[in-house]
Amino acid sequence: IPAENIKPIPPVASTAADTKQLRGLIRRLPFRTYTDGSNIPSDLTNLVFIGSSEAIERAFAASGWEPVDDLNAQTTYTTVRSIAEIQGYRRAPMSILLLNGVPPKYAYAKTLNTFSKRHHLRIFASQEMWQGQAVWSSSSTHDIGIGFSKKNKTFIHLIDTNIDNERAKVVNDLSLTGCVTG
Repeated sequence: IPAENIKPIPPVASTAADTKQLRGLIRRLPFRTYTDGSNIPSDLTNLVFIGSSEAIERAFAASGWEPVDDLNAQTTYTTVRSIAEIQGYRRAPMSILLLNGVPPKYAYAKTLNTFSKRHHLRIFASQEMWQGQAVWSSSSTHDIGIGFSKKNKTFIHLIDTNIDNERAKVVNDLSLTGCVTG
C-alpha cells in the first residue's frame, strides 16, 4: 500500500470529556487474569475492544487469527505430540485463565508453525458499555519458548515480557483488515 493511501485510525474518544470518561471506564476494568482452580496471578490485560461479538469474530478472522481448540484430553495429547515431533499445531489450546472469575469468551492464536512460538490472546466480556457498544478486555502475549515447571510438574510457556510489543502486533494486524474504526 502506498504511504499516501494509509490513513490514520481516528481516536475512539473525540472530545476531552469523552477521553476522560473512557479513561475512567478502562480504569474500572480488571487488569489481571488468574489461573482456573489454583487462582495464581497470571497475564495482565493490555487491550480493550469496543464492539459486538460479530465484529470481533469478523476482525480476527480477517486478520488471520484462529480460534484455539478447547482444552481436553485429546487436544492435550495432540499438543504433547506436536512438541515431541517439533510440528506446528495452529489451533493448540491454551490454559484457562479467568478475569474476575470468568473464562474468556474468545481465545485466538496466530502461530509461527511451531507450538513453542505463537501469538495468542484471550478476550473477556465485561459489563461495561461505551457509547452503546460492548466493551471487552484482552490479554495478549507472545510465546517465545517452552519450559518445565518443577513446582507444578508441567510444561509452561515462556512469554516475551514486553507485552506492549504484542499489543502493537494485534493492533497492527486488526488495522490492516479495514475492520477497525478507531
